[in-house]
Amino acid sequence: RTVSQMALLLLPWPLPELRHLHRLSRNVSVFYALEVFVLVVPLLDMTISDLANGMLTPANFPLCGDLDARYGGPCLELGVEKRVGYYYMAASVFLYFLSGIDGSLVHKRIHRLLHPYDDPPPTLHCVCGRPPPRYKRSRKPAALARGLRA
Repeated sequence: RTVSQMALLLLPWPLPELRHLHRLSRNVSVFYALEVFVLVVPLLDMTISDLANGMLTPANFPLCGDLDARYGGPCLELGVEKRVGYYYMAASVFLYFLSGIDGSLVHKRIHRLLHPYDDPPPTLHCVCGRPPPRYKRSRKPAALARGLRA
């Protein structure tokens, strides 16, 4: 998602193609679920590994005795270790939360460039009763002002 948003900000493509890339990026990012993996890996290590390591023993599964004699060690062992890939994934989740979630500053900027006449959804000032800030819109769309072709 972060790479596609950088492409949206930097590539000089026509406006319809940029809108298509933005829509595709938003739809695909729903299926990443990297934030789930960041939570699941430590939980799996804390809960399931101790339970699974004593599940199959030579007493309840006779084949385990032969496997233990041949290969040494327990018949079934589950070990979860956090390695470099886990930390890369955690960094990508941090970048996703920083820039990829709808409503983040990067997403609002890209949405304003791709859809200049679209009003933003209600924000905190609408909920709290404060008057909204006065935005001064130019007659020329922001996406066209930076050189994109419509």
